[in-house]
Amino acid sequence: MNTNTLLRLLPWALLAAVAFATLSPIEMRPVATADPDYERMAAYAVLGGIFLLAAPRHPARLVLAIVVVAGLLEWLQNFVPGRHGELHDFGVKSAATLAGVMVAMLVRRGISARQRTRAA
Repeated sequence: MNTNTLLRLLPWALLAAVAFATLSPIEMRPVATADPDYERMAAYAVLGGIFLLAAPRHPARLVLAIVVVAGLLEWLQNFVPGRHGELHDFGVKSAATLAGVMVAMLVRRGISARQRTRAA
């Protein structure tokens, strides 16, 4: 599998993992830290960053799409026994998505500048 194919599949696989963690019963939710907000931030920052690296042309649309998905997943939690969607969680996920996309944009810009310097 080449790098381009992997980069196109990775964000979708990560989104599927986030959806599973969000909508699975609470006892199946992976726990990495004592504070779930840190886990939410990390997951959505990485998700936003990976999606931007895979599809960099429209970052604002990308952020909007991920935020809409986060809202939908948060709402769907209300239909899972033992889970509940929270506006606070949605806010954390939205802010982390934006941060992840912005960091990925800076990384791409730095890589492009480095490549131009080497070519010159």
